[in-house]
Amino acid sequence: MEISTVAAISVENQKWIGVVIGILLLVLTIGAVGVALVRRKLLNSSNTSTAGYTLEGLQKMHSAGLISDEEYKQMKDRIIQDIGSV
Repeated sequence: MEISTVAAISVENQKWIGVVIGILLLVLTIGAVGVALVRRKLLNSSNTSTAGYTLEGLQKMHSAGLISDEEYKQMKDRIIQDIGSV
């Protein structure tokens, strides 16, 4: 684009270009905030997959006969995996 072409853009067209750029920036900002909120929610929900159980709590439930050996092993492995992924 030559300088004379840029100068030939009317003031009215310059205003419309400004409005369009402003709208695009607004949409981009809203989208970025939306993505950040969804990402935060997904990351927080993945850390609660063990329903708040601790290894000590699992040991007590296993000792009391509330969960089987297999359930104990699966839940213990899940907690350890979750801790490692943080």
